Amino acid sequence: MFEIPGDQLSATTGRQAKTRAARISWLHYLSAWGRGLDLGDYARARQTATHKEVLEAEGVGVFDLDHYSAAREAGADHAEALAAQELGIRLAAYADARGVGADHAQVVEAHNEGVDLRDYAKARGHVTSSSWLTARPVPEPDATHSEVMEAHAMGIRTASYATARREHGASHGVALTGHAHGIDVAACAAALDRGASHAQILAVLARGVEIFAYARAVGTEVPPRAGPGRPRSRHRRRCLRLCAGGGSRSCGRPRRPRPRCGRR
Repeated sequence: MFEIPGDQLSATTGRQAKTRAARISWLHYLSAWGRGLDLGDYARARQTATHKEVLEAEGVGVFDLDHYSAAREAGADHAEALAAQELGIRLAAYADARGVGADHAQVVEAHNEGVDLRDYAKARGHVTSSSWLTARPVPEPDATHSEVMEAHAMGIRTASYATARREHGASHGVALTGHAHGIDVAACAAALDRGASHAQILAVLARGVEIFAYARAVGTEVPPRAGPGRPRSRHRRRCLRLCAGGGSRSCGRPRRPRPRCGRR
């Protein structure tokens, strides 16, 4: 039977996804076309699925074959992808979670516990969306499954936990410590990442200063040059006073005047 390479099908529809060549028969090609399937999505799905599996996925309500393909490429088999779909899990988020090393049971557990799978994937190492617009990322594991689930069970927002772990390099213990003191873990991690110590954060908290504001103050801090009578800590104290008093988010940092009449 005459066959057409899968990469030619992608080119026919103008898709830019990079897929390896798959041998697709004209009969299968016409069958997919007759069902109204996007030929680029079909070609990508055929890299990891048979013609029968693709048609079955489309028949049970998988409206976006691209997300089905992402799930298969992330390591899910056909039955797991359909089971996730049946449980009401968005296959795009399912693919993200599988792409960072979670197995099917772990993804289902996180979903059943009410964990947002996008945030779950971000905490474990995934930061980009599963889409044909982006190549599949190389996982960079950070938090483990048990750590994410423990944080969720303690009442920590997964989005905040993910930000603390991925963007500010906080450890699991640091996140739990911040939460134990009633501090948003992302704000605590941001302040630590920008040079504050635990003791300073607790002192700021005792004064009633909002930790996010303090983290921004420390982050925008431009200490004056060291010299007689001008210690570097003076600017930090000014930041604290401004934050406590609801002052400028820039904490007094001088701003460059805007040009007028086109002059710089």
